Amino acid sequence: MAVVFVAWLLFVVAVVGWLFYKLFPRETGVLKTLPSNRLRVKFVEIPAPANTAEGLFRKLSGALDVEGYGKKVEDALVELNVALADPQVAKQFLEVEGALILLVKCVGTNGFQLSNRRRTAQHYANLEAALNCLATLTKAEAGLAALIKVNEGLYDVYVAVSYAKTASRTTALSLLTSAVQHSEQGYKDVLTSAVDYMYIPGDEEYLFAHMLHPLLSSTEPVDTAYATAVLKFIEKLLVAPCAPQQTKMIRHHIKAIDLTSKLTESLKSNAELSAPLNDLLAAISGDDLSPDFHTVPFEKTTCYSHQFASRTRWFTRTLNCLFNTLPATLPLGQGALQKFTDEFRRKSEDRMNQLKVLKRSGDFTPEEISKFNREMSALTLGVGVDFFDHMKECGMFEETRAFIERAESIENWNHEELLQAGRNVWTCFGLQMIIYQQNVTMSDAYLGYSLLYPYTDNYLDDDSISGADKKIFQDLFTRRLAGENVEARSEAEQKIWNCVTLIENRFNRKEFPNAFNSLIAINEAQTKSLQQHSKNVPPEELIMEISMEKGGTSVLADGYLVNGDMTEEEALFAFGLGVALQLVDDLQDTSRDIAVHQHTLFTLPYMKQQPADARACRLIQLMQVMVDPANYANLDDGGNKLRFAMLKMTNTIAIKAVAKYCYLFTEPFVEEVAQCSPIPLTNLSRVNNMARMLQMVRSDQI
Repeated sequence: MAVVFVAWLLFVVAVVGWLFYKLFPRETGVLKTLPSNRLRVKFVEIPAPANTAEGLFRKLSGALDVEGYGKKVEDALVELNVALADPQVAKQFLEVEGALILLVKCVGTNGFQLSNRRRTAQHYANLEAALNCLATLTKAEAGLAALIKVNEGLYDVYVAVSYAKTASRTTALSLLTSAVQHSEQGYKDVLTSAVDYMYIPGDEEYLFAHMLHPLLSSTEPVDTAYATAVLKFIEKLLVAPCAPQQTKMIRHHIKAIDLTSKLTESLKSNAELSAPLNDLLAAISGDDLSPDFHTVPFEKTTCYSHQFASRTRWFTRTLNCLFNTLPATLPLGQGALQKFTDEFRRKSEDRMNQLKVLKRSGDFTPEEISKFNREMSALTLGVGVDFFDHMKECGMFEETRAFIERAESIENWNHEELLQAGRNVWTCFGLQMIIYQQNVTMSDAYLGYSLLYPYTDNYLDDDSISGADKKIFQDLFTRRLAGENVEARSEAEQKIWNCVTLIENRFNRKEFPNAFNSLIAINEAQTKSLQQHSKNVPPEELIMEISMEKGGTSVLADGYLVNGDMTEEEALFAFGLGVALQLVDDLQDTSRDIAVHQHTLFTLPYMKQQPADARACRLIQLMQVMVDPANYANLDDGGNKLRFAMLKMTNTIAIKAVAKYCYLFTEPFVEEVAQCSPIPLTNLSRVNNMARMLQMVRSDQI
């Protein structure tokens, strides 16, 4: 009897153990070693699609997750377009959270290009499929109204006219024509897009030049359907009853460029275009009014600030769309990111322990100790030892000490404030080496810009200063950045004004206006970012736009303060790098941000009890796109090596952030990331790379 009882008891224990094994989360080998894993919560399961439209949306987003903007996306869009012909499915699609936004981004992502990363035939096929979906969806008034409400939706469609194939251009123009006829908001968004487009890489000579050029060219045959769409679009802009003042302004601009005679001469032999051309000519003949928007691109004395703001909008939007259409997988085998063996990590750890023993032995000179520290830093960040040797040869560490000395001669900074300023100086130094292949040199511009934000952050964080005073300060600060002679109201404001003076000592405002336009851009982005701080969660699209603009303009300003100006691709590189670094910072600050109601792209999934795997993957994918030297033409060997090393280093910093906040991610994802760490993930999670680096530089130990 006793034997039977014992057997029964063992059976019960086994069943209970099996249930615990199956039903309760278990820490894996890596997760057991990460302290923050104790904060892990159970992620909610995503329910099955509620209807056909939601299922098709999941299929589209799933295709992007698996391979990014590839053939599977085209297939999903084609299937979606067929289904949207059913009014019930179209209605359901508009009700699916984020569905229309993602569809619009499948249009906007095509605006992004680098010299060695161009649009492909697949890009054009996906663009055509996405525009067809929008055309089908907007046949109903509810669909058109919804498109107009999508942030930057009409902007994406307008810009697509400049690079799409003819059939897709015609579809895009039809969408724009419907929007200007629909409402005042639709008209306003299309006109703003047209004005801003003159200042982005299209280099327009006048409004609508990119769409009119095929009609005015004598070397290419005119596509009748496309030409009709262009003529109708401009005609509807000129007769729309919802915006009478704007129609008169556009009419004035069109008359000023003598479009009537140009179109008449170019299209007079095409009988099929006679009716739409006559309608347009009749619309042009009405009353006009001098425009209150800029119509002369790149004229520095009248509209340079507007040009810079327009390009900031362009960079922000294209990076936003690109980010959301990158694969939600790690870019393994594409360059800098690789998996290391446990043996490799063990050897790296053993070497670091050996170096620590050697340093403590007292048997080595300060120069040898510095070399040991450079090797340890290289092992931690997954770069070659020669990378930090090259940093030393280029003056990185010596000039950082010069910065510290000058900064501390101005103010008694605490360690965190000095680290904040020092990180910005390092970014300037890095851009100086990467873009211009120069040895780094400390400058007044670097010093002034890098000290601005400890000063302004301290001012805005001071609870003794009222909200009204802070708002006045923001206005005065913007005016000071713009070059106005603004009198400081306090000692704190005077210190900030002095930082701007340091930048003015380095760059003449008339000769290098973008050095100062970039400062205004980052200040405006910082002001917008105040919307992220709220007990009520802002819309995800707003958070994404603010994050992109704030991060991008920060490093964009660094780039302009190196030499005063940059090429278009150099500016896009700096902006994209800034976006990636901002997202890494957001990930690293997740715990603090949650506590103070600061909403970012990484706090949102946590609050919804959803894993952040896809966002971390897209962050690393974005760094791959923006930093990988293979995406840029005409780089020499030194430039290739520097960018590749920088990519490996930023990847490791992102991996460290994942380790620090492992509870935001699924266990399999953390396990996969752990394999990409150059040292054991537990050790990496404990390293404060930047703080330790600043400490070693300050004491001349690297």
